[in-house]
Amino acid sequence: MTSWFGAWMRSPLDLLELPYSFSQLELLLSEEFRREASDRGVELTEEELEVLHRARILVPMFRVTRDSQPTRRALASDVVRGGQLASWVAPTLDVLKALRSSGGVHDPAVERLVPRSRRVHRVRLPGFEKPVYETYQTSVYVYSQHQLSLLPVIRLAIASIDRRPRDAHEPLFVQADRRWIAGWRKTGGEFRAMAIAGSALEPLYFSRVVNVITLRGTGDIKDLIAWRQDVPVNYMLDWLKLDAKWLEDSASRLLIEAERIDPLRDWSELVARADPQQWQSLRGAARAAIDLRMLAETFLAYHDDLVDAKKATTLEDPGPRARGQFDGRLKRKRPLDEILTEFGLSPHPRLVLVVEGKTELLLVPRAMEILGINTDEDFISVQDAEGVDKDLKPLFAVLAPRVIPEPEYNNDLRAIRPVTRFLVVFDPEGQVSTPKARDKRRKIWVERIQRAMPGADSDLVMRKQLDSLVQLTTWNERNESFEFAHFTDRQIATALLRVPGYRKPQKLEDMTRRVTKCRTDRGNLERLLPKSASKGRLARELLPIFEQKLRRAQARKTEHKIPVTTVLDRAVSLGLQFPRGTVLIRRGP
Repeated sequence: MTSWFGAWMRSPLDLLELPYSFSQLELLLSEEFRREASDRGVELTEEELEVLHRARILVPMFRVTRDSQPTRRALASDVVRGGQLASWVAPTLDVLKALRSSGGVHDPAVERLVPRSRRVHRVRLPGFEKPVYETYQTSVYVYSQHQLSLLPVIRLAIASIDRRPRDAHEPLFVQADRRWIAGWRKTGGEFRAMAIAGSALEPLYFSRVVNVITLRGTGDIKDLIAWRQDVPVNYMLDWLKLDAKWLEDSASRLLIEAERIDPLRDWSELVARADPQQWQSLRGAARAAIDLRMLAETFLAYHDDLVDAKKATTLEDPGPRARGQFDGRLKRKRPLDEILTEFGLSPHPRLVLVVEGKTELLLVPRAMEILGINTDEDFISVQDAEGVDKDLKPLFAVLAPRVIPEPEYNNDLRAIRPVTRFLVVFDPEGQVSTPKARDKRRKIWVERIQRAMPGADSDLVMRKQLDSLVQLTTWNERNESFEFAHFTDRQIATALLRVPGYRKPQKLEDMTRRVTKCRTDRGNLERLLPKSASKGRLARELLPIFEQKLRRAQARKTEHKIPVTTVLDRAVSLGLQFPRGTVLIRRGP
């Protein structure tokens, strides 16, 4: 067989020489092929599939035959057993090898079409007064899943099938100019050659495309893996009797066809990063485009290995701002963060609201819900610092902007994920007890962000921009803790008395006085709890009081007087300051 580049191409029968052919993608009988075609938006009847075969546009991979006498005899005596023998399933490599030894496997490209009318026979079933017949096939045609990639390319040929009523024995045919038919036939031959090459390379490289390695048929998957490791890199190229340029050009053509038909367009890069198992849920042209890209990626994965072994030249790189012929491949080209940011889908938060402890971690998100503020983590993420003196530098380093140079904008930096801002709200104690101490702490965090970005610590323009990313504040002007800023002494005392674990009964008046003293002394409410209880339990007892307070204020339109509302308004404003997509960070001269 001659490929579209003039190189000699193997027959599909030669694939039976390879030890693991069809181990990754099972072969398809004609009805299965038509069902898969339907998923790709191409509806074909059995007759129409035969028309494309007769016209040599879509030629199956194999024709498989078997002795029909046992089936015929079984149907004539035992309907159940006969039906089992009459059924066909897509053959595995082991079955094909066994059938070939008895002359039961044929290459449809080098023989005449055997029409369905000659392959389907019937036999009268026993035990019925009136004649009842069962049909069986003496041979079936088998397709490779790679041949599905031809369907979107020959849509016009399928549309040109003459479907007008005709005599029962008069076959359908493709009605078009001979030059058109010749072109479709040539294209069909080219894609069949690519399907054969794809089937040969499939045991070695298809698992790289779908991140799964399987073994259909008999054998041990460990032996398959060992074989893959032992095969010399140039073995398949020599076996196929091709060169690396054929792989490159074939992949390019497949990707061009994928770009032409793919309705997802720019979204295809995001789809490529999804779990390959999810590609099966695509339908229509989007699924057909994935077929084309998977076959192209199989070729290019092999080409990459040839390049690494210095047996092929590196694929041409069109540059950062130009679009190249291999941009549509499934291999990862850009960080996922960059793609998600471009589509406004990044899970990275716009703002991290850092609170001091478990009380705030429970009550602040609840306040967001009551006030109608988006609680999705990609907008405002509320984080527990577990105390004002905890080291938060790792948090700032992890969420520091990730940037790449952007030559189009005077070599400034482009953030490849949303720029996250930080609003830290602490009680005025420990290392943040005074305004001066709080500003010092804030600068430490800003410096940690700068160190996470190469060159930022020596660029004054960048440092000024990064300085605005971090803000530190307290709950109110009186610098009270969260509990004292939001609850009266009596409300706190009431919640404390609901916490189990006190050794002696406590009176509300006594507990209220102790809370008042704690407020005056700027003490920690944790000291008023039973030894077995935690601040988290106190927070749960304060929650109903907190919710009632907020809802009452909403009804009176006085919620702005509650400190948490003021802080959350500020958080929302900061979170919306930068766009969800691309952000540029200026660099100094």
